[in-house]
Amino acid sequence: MAITKIWWLVWSRSKGDKKYYSYQVWENIAAGIAINILDKLGLLGFLAKPRSLDDIEKKINNDALFNKVSQLIKILNRYGYINMVSPNVYQVNSEAIKKLMKTLETYPHTAFKPLLIAAERFLDEVIITQVLEKEEINIHDPRLIAIYREVFTSDFLGNQIESIMVWAGVMRHFYNKDILLLFSNLGNNARFLIDKLGYRNIKKLIVAERTESTLELAKRLSVNIGGEKKLLSDLDKVEFVTIGQNGEKLSEVIKPDSVDTVLSIVQLYTVKDLSKLFSDIYNVLRKNGAFIGAIPMKAQAGITTLLDLIASLYGWRKIYSIGEIKELLKRVGFRKIKIDYSFYLRGIK
Repeated sequence: MAITKIWWLVWSRSKGDKKYYSYQVWENIAAGIAINILDKLGLLGFLAKPRSLDDIEKKINNDALFNKVSQLIKILNRYGYINMVSPNVYQVNSEAIKKLMKTLETYPHTAFKPLLIAAERFLDEVIITQVLEKEEINIHDPRLIAIYREVFTSDFLGNQIESIMVWAGVMRHFYNKDILLLFSNLGNNARFLIDKLGYRNIKKLIVAERTESTLELAKRLSVNIGGEKKLLSDLDKVEFVTIGQNGEKLSEVIKPDSVDTVLSIVQLYTVKDLSKLFSDIYNVLRKNGAFIGAIPMKAQAGITTLLDLIASLYGWRKIYSIGEIKELLKRVGFRKIKIDYSFYLRGIK
């Protein structure tokens, strides 16, 4: 079997502290992006000296942009990266920012470097020039897909898939199983899965994409089978379906009780109604089948975090708390629910 690296799980367990890979990782990444936004707007240097909100508003000279930036500054103040030196007067906390940047250069944050690079590109090309002054981005914006496609073809998702397979149980949930790849990342998750598991060890692989256009991209992806490159569309164990932007057609194209494992990496944050999607996933699974997913989660509901704010700029629907995800899974019938690292989730039918 082609499972060789399992770097994330092995490293985490060797440290004996699952909390190291927790919601704090996502908050640190969000903080880094937030500070980068201020820097690109010329506000980081501006706030090296104490500045009132009126000073900041004059500096920006744009009401819509000021409203978003002021919200960002207030949350950064709550996190300690910006100090409020007197009522409505703010100054950057240079030491806290230096500490954050040092943290982002250490493991495990460096494992997310491809994702950070993609976020930086989207920040430069779309958010700074358009989103901050107008409406939030559409999560299905072709520019976002184009940029993140580079991440999808990197080792980043391959490592994530490898880790989540080991975490969830390779033999039990992947070996010789009927697997549904929900939002296949333009087919790349199928390629990674075939690479890690081995094509001979897959019973059936259903690649589910949002639209016909993204499905066509998935079909054209090449994979290595026994040293020979083949298109996904040429493999007899691989099927293709379209399920709509939010997975709303899942129950129409997949028969009830027909798959052993549903795997969805990262893309769950794009869905409007997770409750309905979880219910549909439950229905297509066979008894004792597993829903295995990965989605960044926060520690608790009811508190606006930096991750919430940054996610909204990137078009994410919602950042769910660990408790909220557990409750959604439990409500539709899943049992043996398990969530680790504020990222991996699993439920058994």
